[in-house]
Amino acid sequence: MPAKEATPFSLALDRRVEEGALGTLYEKLPDDQVRCVACAHRCLIKDGLRGICKVRYNRGGTLMVPRGYVGALQCDPIEKKPFFHAFPGTDALTFGMLGCDLHCSYCFTREVRVATNWGMRSLGDLWEASSPDPNGDAQRRVPPVELTATGGDGRQYRVNWIFRHQYEGELVSVSPRMLAPFEVTPDHPVLATQLLGQSAPTYVPAGKLTTTHFLAVPRRYEALRPQGIDVPELLRPFLGAVRVRRHVNVETASQILQLTAAGTNSRAIGLALGLRADHVRHVRSRVARRGGVVETALEAVAEALVLEDGTVRFGQERRPGIPSKLVMTTDLAELLGLYCAEGCVTKAADRPNSHTLTFAFGLHEKGLADRARTLLQRVFDVKAYETVRPTTRAVSISKASLGLLFATLCGSGSERKKIPAAILAAEPATAEAFLNAYVTGDGHRYPNGKISVTTVSEQLARDLAWLVLRLGHLPGFYATKRPAELVILGRTIKLQPHQYTVVWYEGQPSRTMYRTDSDFYYVPVRGVARGNHDGHVYNLETDGTHTYLANHAVVHNCQNWVTSQALRDPGALADPMDVTPRQLVDIAQGQGASVVATSYNEPLITSEWAVEVFKEARPRGFTTAYISNGNATREVLEYIRP
Repeated sequence: MPAKEATPFSLALDRRVEEGALGTLYEKLPDDQVRCVACAHRCLIKDGLRGICKVRYNRGGTLMVPRGYVGALQCDPIEKKPFFHAFPGTDALTFGMLGCDLHCSYCFTREVRVATNWGMRSLGDLWEASSPDPNGDAQRRVPPVELTATGGDGRQYRVNWIFRHQYEGELVSVSPRMLAPFEVTPDHPVLATQLLGQSAPTYVPAGKLTTTHFLAVPRRYEALRPQGIDVPELLRPFLGAVRVRRHVNVETASQILQLTAAGTNSRAIGLALGLRADHVRHVRSRVARRGGVVETALEAVAEALVLEDGTVRFGQERRPGIPSKLVMTTDLAELLGLYCAEGCVTKAADRPNSHTLTFAFGLHEKGLADRARTLLQRVFDVKAYETVRPTTRAVSISKASLGLLFATLCGSGSERKKIPAAILAAEPATAEAFLNAYVTGDGHRYPNGKISVTTVSEQLARDLAWLVLRLGHLPGFYATKRPAELVILGRTIKLQPHQYTVVWYEGQPSRTMYRTDSDFYYVPVRGVARGNHDGHVYNLETDGTHTYLANHAVVHNCQNWVTSQALRDPGALADPMDVTPRQLVDIAQGQGASVVATSYNEPLITSEWAVEVFKEARPRGFTTAYISNGNATREVLEYIRP
């Protein structure tokens, strides 16, 4: 087979084939082409290529089809089958093969957010953060090993794959109340119900959702593993060449050294060369500390991190450093909450290694300013200063390591703010300290227990909503478009295009637009719209329940990749088991089964093998069953009829 068509897994299956039923399930065509009629795709297969099922292929004008193995084998009560009403109380031995004739899209657009141990991350961002498939499949990537996603039961599961493929077709836009809307292919399963309190939620294709449905959002969540903060690791990316601003050239520095060697003091040297005495002493000190060679002493030097006594600082930064290891305490969480609400980090244009951490409070927020200074002293052992400006009360400290730490953990600039992963993974009391500080700094509490916060950072808003949900409150998430500019105090200010509002109640409100049971919140669907899409769509595959949260709603993950795409993934499934029809029937007899059935992945594409097994089973008294997705042709139905 051509390299692009064959994988190690498919090659293993290719040894388990026979010539197809001539004139029955395929048609010979000129130029060694064949037309397969096992399913309604009716693939035209050229010599050396495969049908979309990946298990039927053309070898020299002859269609080769699977036989002599099973990919899955299970003996179950017949009540688990679609024909549960037949032969109640008996068992059915069901065998399955590999490959599938479906091309399920089961995908979202890249903007949809997934609940992970990193926070609410878009599928597009997860794709970008993942590594190329080692087997060269351009439609999937390997995520970082530490990445987990929250499943429909609230537990964490490892993410095995991130998928992206080109899709042209219909998209469904689902707009739930309180949750962010999402766009999804019509066949993607979403956990929903129409009969609150009468039946458990089931997975409904997105294309069948209506305004009578309620989407399920888990109420309880598994605790995440607490994370410490490795400060040197966060600061290391900022290391580089420290540019030293030259105030003297090499010739002047050489004259300073010559006059110094002759016994001239710094004041006299300064008068002779037109320099300040302290500048002369600075040049002499720099040259002495850097090997005594003028040319190299005045050049840029590589920055370094200095670790001493449990602290870290940049080499050009004054002592003391800041703690090199940080545990997420309530004090640190509160300080980070105040920063996300009111903080920023600025860099002086004329001082290349200067970063200033600033908390800008209102003039009336003297208590918050004092609290920020106290927390900085307590957590980092630094003394900040307070400045009263015309409209704000600022608490600032100029320390590069501290400023860059806050900018890395929480972002800098209102549109780039985010919640540190260590907060999302913290104990509830610690996470509450962060949330309370953020609300105190930049939120509003209503008398009825309602809390509202607004930000222009989508990432911050998404993670705030996720944090609130994990702490036991169902949040509302709302996005609002804003004008491009606004005049404030006579100045024209450019605005971010959107602002995001997160709303929740500290207690249980007397009236809600959602319902609950012991496991889920049930959020009503406000609207369902349809549109066309031509571009990439995304999905992922998880362990465990094979579910994840998309904009907080429970959805199924991409199991189709494990089935229909298994032949492209050597590690997706166990090796097939060689077996004869007689051995299969012997197993059924040994298990006490009354029915021999063929089922998933899709028996249409292995009908020749199914009929061979059935011809062995029926004379021995077994009823035979064929469980298909229905994508059949007249030819295949006539072929499998007893």
